Amino acid sequence: MTRHMGKQNLLDFQNELKNSNPGKYWIWLILLVAAVLRFYHYSAFSFSNDELSAINRLRFNTFHELVRGGFYVDGHPGGIQVFLWYWSRWFGTSEMAIRLPFVISGILAVYFSYLISKKLFGQVSGLFTAAALAFLEFPLLYSQIARPYGSGLFFVLLMVYFWISIVLDTRQKNLGWKDQWFSLLGYSLSTAACLYNHYFSFLLAIIVGITGIFFLRKSVLAAYLVSGLFAALLFLPHLYITLNHLTYRGVGLWLGKPGWNWIPRHISYIFNDSVFLLIVSAVISLVLSWKGKRAGSLGVAPWILLIWFLLPMLLGFFYSIYVNPVLQHSVLIFSFPFLIMLLFLGAGDEFGKIQRLLLAVFLVSGICSTVVFGHYYQKQHFGEFKGIAETTQELEKQYNADSITKVVISNSPYYLDFYFGRDGYASKFDMYDIRDEKDMSKLSELVKGTDKPYFLYAWTRPAPEGIEDVIRSKFPFILKSIHYGSLSCISLFSKTKGSEFEPQLGLQKLNTDRNDYTNEVKKTGKGDVQNSSSFSPGFQVDSSMEFLKGFSVDIDKYFDNATLLLVVESQIKPVQLPTGAQLVVSLENSVGKSLRWESSQVDRVAKIQQWNRVIHTMYLRGEELKGNTLKIYMWNKDHHNFSISQLEYSLFKVNAHSPYSSDESKWESDFDP
Repeated sequence: MTRHMGKQNLLDFQNELKNSNPGKYWIWLILLVAAVLRFYHYSAFSFSNDELSAINRLRFNTFHELVRGGFYVDGHPGGIQVFLWYWSRWFGTSEMAIRLPFVISGILAVYFSYLISKKLFGQVSGLFTAAALAFLEFPLLYSQIARPYGSGLFFVLLMVYFWISIVLDTRQKNLGWKDQWFSLLGYSLSTAACLYNHYFSFLLAIIVGITGIFFLRKSVLAAYLVSGLFAALLFLPHLYITLNHLTYRGVGLWLGKPGWNWIPRHISYIFNDSVFLLIVSAVISLVLSWKGKRAGSLGVAPWILLIWFLLPMLLGFFYSIYVNPVLQHSVLIFSFPFLIMLLFLGAGDEFGKIQRLLLAVFLVSGICSTVVFGHYYQKQHFGEFKGIAETTQELEKQYNADSITKVVISNSPYYLDFYFGRDGYASKFDMYDIRDEKDMSKLSELVKGTDKPYFLYAWTRPAPEGIEDVIRSKFPFILKSIHYGSLSCISLFSKTKGSEFEPQLGLQKLNTDRNDYTNEVKKTGKGDVQNSSSFSPGFQVDSSMEFLKGFSVDIDKYFDNATLLLVVESQIKPVQLPTGAQLVVSLENSVGKSLRWESSQVDRVAKIQQWNRVIHTMYLRGEELKGNTLKIYMWNKDHHNFSISQLEYSLFKVNAHSPYSSDESKWESDFDP
């Protein structure tokens, strides 16, 4: 009897599993994957530039001060800043506390993407859409930082969920506004949240709102317009701040206009810049469409989603070209889920064995693409502040803080002070930023004037070229250098000990040549008898000499090397300052046309009546090498007298894993419009 009952219970359980909806177990699995990927490591990496900027603007005692100093001058709507102001008062400003709401928002966004796609195209479409949002690096990254992207993604999807509930239920169930009051209220509040979150979520909220006017029945249209008006009224207190923001150029001051290949590059970025993932996604989409069975037609939903995906991107693209550059990958996170929904719209309603197998393959492939192949948790996504602060403390303790001259490139001294203060440490830098020629002159005087044996240089954002050349003119050795991807770096230079700069970076020397001007001295008799014994006899340059003999280097033969580093050095002794002399490198094509011209000014590093080391470095990438020639020479631009001891160049191959092998395109993710 007992055996029979046990067997019957097992059969009942099996029948229950067979008859139940397996999709509900899969969505829980997908949400678990989304949660694990987002919670893992989210508090371990450094706050980014934009996060520290936001934290810096939380240090106000009153709400009025927060408005005036926190976001009236920022260029973003104030919603997230206000939220963080209250949140940080309760929970502090640690990475764990500040980022937690955005991690949760990212997980909720995955769930609402499932609900929307399920309502429009069926459960299978919803599951694949949610899976993509769970593992793609794009939404994962912006769910792990305290910026208005993870939050905005959730607000937009919440708004669209209520919008679809209003439109579909009204048309399919013939409901009136009284039956839709909850959805109307939810739509109004979520729209207001989009308005306060970011101006691109603001834009999408307007697009979605206008779309509804064309598809709603008259019985609900008036209530729908009232709900939109209510959202606008909620935003009204912020209107004067937005009008002030419209006068800013913001990132347009440094962000370049997008090229015509920007849109396909963005599509690639959505899919982890992975051909493997693109192919897997496309093949699975085709198989699902082939095997999928639907109860009804798709209607106009695909066209609506296509408009919602394309319109913000196209508006941002042409605005950036013709008005002011604002377009970055991050600002299109609010509309990208609609592309994913379109990809799987043909999946149908039947979640059979084939669909379950494909979903498992899709999840595993996506996780591998992001975590294993893409090294998501190992690579540097933003500029580094935590590591630079910690390394500065270590170096100051090891080499004595009073023996080190320190320069850092940072948008604010507070960003490093935040981490110093958290450790109960204090450190003052001699310079906190270098942006223009005036700042370069200050650096030059600092390098020439310091009597300290060590020089610490760190950068957390793009810096003007030539800074390290100036430093190395007096501090030729390097004791330590840590690169955080190609996004930040800290180096300690020394006057007398350490290793040479290039070997420290593990660069492979391809070619070198040197002109010590001995032939010129023999021909003219213009030798510098007071030359240091460590150099070859110096050649005295007079005012009649404008261009000194240099080198012509054929770099076409190095075309197979992705990136080359050129290092040019010379020894100069001025009779007077300024000399106006420049160490020049010119990249020229086969007909002698200059494609790229750079120089290092002798006066930045020179002192009168003593030998000075002048350095210029240039990185050459890809197509710059093909069929071109480098011209290297000293230009006596202002026709002054000075002595030159040598002119030497070395050409190095940059390792593929070197931070110098990357271009600067990564920077666009660290500064948001």
